[in-house]
Amino acid sequence: MGAPEPMIVHINSGTDLDDLLARLPEYADRRVTLVVADESDVLTTAAELSRVLAAARRERVTLALSTRDPLRQELARMIGWTVLDPAPEHDEDTTADLATYIPRPSTPLSQASAAATRAIPRTPTGTIVLDPDQERPPAWLTAQIAAGANGYARPAAHALDDDEEAEDEPRRRRIPFALIFAIVAPLVVLLLVGGILYYVLPTATITLVPEEHTIEADLTYGVAMPGASYDITVEPTELENTTVFEHQIPTTGERFEPDGTATGSVQFMNPTTRPIAVPSQTRLTGTNGMVYLTREAVTVPAADPFGSLALGTAGVTVMAAEPGPDGNADAGTIVGQLENGLYFTNREPIQGGTMKRIATVSEADIAALREAAQADLAARAEAEFREKIDPELKLVPGSLQVEEPVIEISHEAGQDAETVSVRARQTVRGKLYNPEQLDAQARDEVGRRLAAQAGNGVILLGPTVTVSDPTPLNEEQTAFRVHAEAVVRTVITAEQQQELIDQVTGKSIEEAEEALDAMPGVAQYHIEQGPDWLPRRMPQIPSRIRVEVTSGEQLATGS
Repeated sequence: MGAPEPMIVHINSGTDLDDLLARLPEYADRRVTLVVADESDVLTTAAELSRVLAAARRERVTLALSTRDPLRQELARMIGWTVLDPAPEHDEDTTADLATYIPRPSTPLSQASAAATRAIPRTPTGTIVLDPDQERPPAWLTAQIAAGANGYARPAAHALDDDEEAEDEPRRRRIPFALIFAIVAPLVVLLLVGGILYYVLPTATITLVPEEHTIEADLTYGVAMPGASYDITVEPTELENTTVFEHQIPTTGERFEPDGTATGSVQFMNPTTRPIAVPSQTRLTGTNGMVYLTREAVTVPAADPFGSLALGTAGVTVMAAEPGPDGNADAGTIVGQLENGLYFTNREPIQGGTMKRIATVSEADIAALREAAQADLAARAEAEFREKIDPELKLVPGSLQVEEPVIEISHEAGQDAETVSVRARQTVRGKLYNPEQLDAQARDEVGRRLAAQAGNGVILLGPTVTVSDPTPLNEEQTAFRVHAEAVVRTVITAEQQQELIDQVTGKSIEEAEEALDAMPGVAQYHIEQGPDWLPRRMPQIPSRIRVEVTSGEQLATGS
């Protein structure tokens, strides 16, 4: 069975395009050519063309586009479509009544038989799909479809017309001018760049070695002390340290006071024939001399002398009037009779009265804390002060001062307290100085004095300053004498360097050397010019000339 013949689909609207996308699975492994009218607004964007082409590829459908719209043609080619030239204005093979053609219902391809035709129904918007078994495509389109995805075939009758040839003529005339421009333009740019580099590229470095000479000075220096006089003095710094001692001990003194209140029950007995009410807080006195108070009101019923021959009784809770163990009483201790005729007694012990111990501060406690504080501070105060001295510092002899300790006790003797504490402090002061800093200040001062000897227009070279070993001027070794020497160098200012640059800009090397020979304060010089392949001249641009000031040793080593 041969390959399926191509199909032709006319697309006039977006609905036609949607119908085509819905029926793509039916055209699997077939070639479908879309014929789009010039006035149609479909397939005019890259997104739309890409969407249709991607959908066709998923269903293994090969699409080709036939349209007279040049924009649509070019856009389709960019996306990857196969673009076929449209039919000539009067193609004899074009179906004249295509718009009125209504094919018969199609028969499934899997059931091929003696049926004469297979057709795809006409869509509501007028899309006509021609099945190759029903209708043959026009000859002009068949030839182009046969060309396949490798390009499109232009019908022989569709040759270039006069307008197209006229459009190609200016294109051929422009080619020689573009060729000339492509050759000449780089040469012009190369010449311009060469000229700019020749003017900008040269550089020069002038290294200057200023004149130098040696100066000397003597100096005395030391720590400021009463009655001492030196060229320079250093005020010592004061160091203060306070040592703190804190300690707490339990108190050994004590006192006692009543704490818990004794409570119990008392029974009233009524010998009368009437009930008797006993209000709350009624006082009852025991044989022990303690007073007890009833805690609630109670009514004692009347006696029954004619029936049970029993006294009326009622119990009530009582509490000692005063706290403490004195309120405790054995059974039968609280007995007596009230004025209203009631008898009372405690049949059970009255208990709960206690005495509380309260700790107090004793004189011995305070004495022990004072002794501990003094002993600790005596052992630590001066030692802690010396530990705080920086290893680079020294204590000025005779400046150490140790103050008397200050002792504070948290409580006085006799005060209630479970514990008593002490906080004691002792301050130690002294004056310190830094020998190295003293030497450094002496060096700075001797440097200033050496610079003052040198005068204006020179600088003192710090690394060249040499100071002799200090000679002590006193037994405490807090004052010294030194001898110093240094090298001073002539200063070549920025203004002089700029003036030199202005003098030598654009000059020959020989002329630049003459200007350097005449420059005051210069012991040596060196000119380095580059690149080497350029003429030996100073640059034409002042900013391309650099002046460096260095020493003779650095110039000799080339560093």
